[in-house]
Amino acid sequence: MDLSSSSSSPLQDDLMNTDMIFWSLSLEPFDLDLTAPHLALPPPELPLPVVPRSAFVRYVRPETGVSTDCSSSWVSNERNIHRRVIGLLRRIPRERPEENRMVGGGGECSRGFRHMMRERQRRERLSQSYADLRSMLPYISKTDKNSIIQSAAMYIRELQGVKEELVRRNEEFKLRIAGNSNPDGSKIKVQMAYPTSTLDSMIGALQCLKAMDAKVRAIHTEFSDHELTAVMTIESKVGASEVERALEMRRRETAI
Repeated sequence: MDLSSSSSSPLQDDLMNTDMIFWSLSLEPFDLDLTAPHLALPPPELPLPVVPRSAFVRYVRPETGVSTDCSSSWVSNERNIHRRVIGLLRRIPRERPEENRMVGGGGECSRGFRHMMRERQRRERLSQSYADLRSMLPYISKTDKNSIIQSAAMYIRELQGVKEELVRRNEEFKLRIAGNSNPDGSKIKVQMAYPTSTLDSMIGALQCLKAMDAKVRAIHTEFSDHELTAVMTIESKVGASEVERALEMRRRETAI
């Protein structure tokens, strides 16, 4: 009696039958080739491209950490026009050295600039002085500085000579006036023999003195039957003798 056959269950019998079926179907080695045309899977469907509604592309910042030529050019062009202008303005120097000197900043540059301006003003004043001096000279043809100085020196020497001559003549006139003048006045004597009218004779003498610019300070007269004598104290720039001579000529003219 076979114990194995008698002790087998219906489930074991079914499993044994199933193995037999599998072995009968796969007598040859099973080879699964996925590259075969009839076994290849169809490619996945790609999404349709989205057509942009505008010509502008949305700005997307590149990922950090990428150091390629394309990324560097992208980073250089990522700044907008405002940042570029600001960068350009920062590269421009804020003020020039000449402007800094004109403002009056400290340092050697400002002192040098002030010295230059003072020297320029001094030269301008000197040129103006030469021009004024040239306009005062009567005879000058050249306009250079040496000619102006030489002509001015010659003209000053001429003026000094004229001044000395005028001083000398003034002293002569003073001495002449001092010799002919008297602090008490000059006294002149007028005599008229047989005058027709004593009053007319005195009026004629006073008119003659007035014409000679002589001032009468005092008159002393003496009358007689045959002569008129008058002693006058006068102030005159001319001598007393000249006044007496003029009165005598006037008396003769009236007598004729």
